[in-house]
Formats: sequence, structure tokens, C-alpha cells
Amino acid sequence: MQKIHFISAIDKQTISLATALKNIDFEVSISEENISLSLKENFKKNNLNFYEGWRPNNITKNIDFIILGSNLNNNNSEFVRAESLKIKIFSITQFINYFSKEKTRVLVAGRTYGKTSIISIILHVLKFHDFSFDFIINKKVSAFDSSIHLSKENDFIIIEGNENILPKIDNLSKFEFFNPHLAIITSMFWKHVERHSSFEGYKKYFSLLIDNIVPGGTLIYNENDHQTNNLVKNSNHTIKKKSYSSPRSVIFKGVVNLQTEEGNYPLISHNDYSLINIGGALWACQLIGIYQSDFYEAIISYQGD
Repeated sequence: MQKIHFISAIDKQTISLATALKNIDFEVSISEENISLSLKENFKKNNLNFYEGWRPNNITKNIDFIILGSNLNNNNSEFVRAESLKIKIFSITQFINYFSKEKTRVLVAGRTYGKTSIISIILHVLKFHDFSFDFIINKKVSAFDSSIHLSKENDFIIIEGNENILPKIDNLSKFEFFNPHLAIITSMFWKHVERHSSFEGYKKYFSLLIDNIVPGGTLIYNENDHQTNNLVKNSNHTIKKKSYSSPRSVIFKGVVNLQTEEGNYPLISHNDYSLINIGGALWACQLIGIYQSDFYEAIISYQGD
């Protein structure tokens, strides 16, 4: 059984990752400087071993991997000890890439207007057809008990792109990316944030994201988003590029129906952005291996998130 130690785990997603790894027979431990009562209860609820305080003796040679949380810098005593013992050290992004090196990675990225919805639709369609897959998303969606599910045997993993703050470690780039085989960019809606304080920095982030798609992979992008279109057109990366838009639809007796060659498919859930999100999810599901007709069969029971 391989052993993984998290140096810092204070956010829900990191705890979900630790729990998911424990559920597939990794031995997991966590250390954190100041553990609140609620955090301690969360660790116990998920049967996670934890240490209060960062101490070098928490790090031993029998640990296979170290995963770094965000609350760290180069002076952290456990980080220094792990380096001296030459234990493999990962940021969360680096570890997920390592864990999924034999899987097909599907990344959904973008700001607002569709990312969560497209992910939710993809997960619904795959589950509807009993398609086995892993996923790492930022928050739970309907019909799933957790935001993270991992396995050793599934071939596909669905990943939600995010801009989590990295550990304050000098040798880590401020830009870290999953290396997807298939990526979806929903939009580039910029606002001033600490990570991207200028629009140029924000564009650089998405440009690098495109460059990190596996050569020969596929980028699906929203053709209605002007900034995304410009980035895609200016990219010389050797990938396939496919745009998506809203599928044809008609309103019948107050219900929005998708118009297809096989007939109309009524939608339970509909808002201003749902049609274009369905267009993006349709492309993704087909590239994953779901036939178009099977997608339509599943989408009529989708109730939204």
C-alpha cells in the first residue's frame, strides 16, 4: 500500500482528494499547523489520519508521495525534510497529472457562463449510460455524493480547471496546468483578481493552457466568445480545434425542444445559457465515445445544477 502525506489540507477540495485516495487503498496522512475543531471533525468523519503542527519527524522514508497544500513556503519544516529525503513532492495539479498518466484527461475551463453547467451535463450523460469515469470538480453536482471520484481502473477522468492558489514554494511556477487530451474553454470573462491582476496576464494563462494540451489532442471552444476565438486562432499548437454553439431548438407548448434529424427532444432544464452549454457538452461526450443519439436520450432527463 502506497503512502501519501499532505502538508496542509484546509480547503474542501484537498480534503476530498485525500478521502478519495484513501478510498482506493492509499494510506493517507495530513499535517496542518492550526487545526480548528470543525476541521478536526472533518478529518475524523473521513477517517483521515492527521497531525497537528508541522514537524520534521512527521516525514519518514516510508512515505511515497508528498502533496503540498496552499498554506506553505520554502521554510516549512516538513517540506525541507521531504526534500532532504528525496521523497516525490507534488502540487495538487502535478499529482493529479501523475495519478492520471494512463488515463484520458478531459479538462473543462473558463470563467462563469457555462463551466459548471457543461461539467454537470457531461457527468449526467455518462452516468445515464453507465459509462465508468473519474472526476475532479470544484463542487458537488446533482446525483453525485462527492466532488472527487478516483479509481485505478477507469480510462477517463473529467477535470474542472481552476485557479487555486499554489503553495508559496519558489520552484513552483505561478502557472500550473493539467495536460489534457481534450479541453473545453467556455469563455474568458476577466475580472481583477490577485492571481490575474491584468487582462494580459489573464490571456497568458489561457494561452498557456492551450499550449499544455497534449499534442494531437482536441480543443473545444465557444465560438460566441470573442476573446477565446482570438486566442484559438492565434495558437500554432498541433491540436485539433472544434468550435461549439447552440444546437437548433424550437419552443413547443412552452417547452424548449432540441431539433435533431431523429426528431425533437424536450428539455426539462433551460435558461439563457443552457443551449450553448449543451452544444459544448455534446461535442465532448461524442469525443469521449457517446453516440449523438445516446446523448439526446440522456439530455431529456437532465434537470440542471
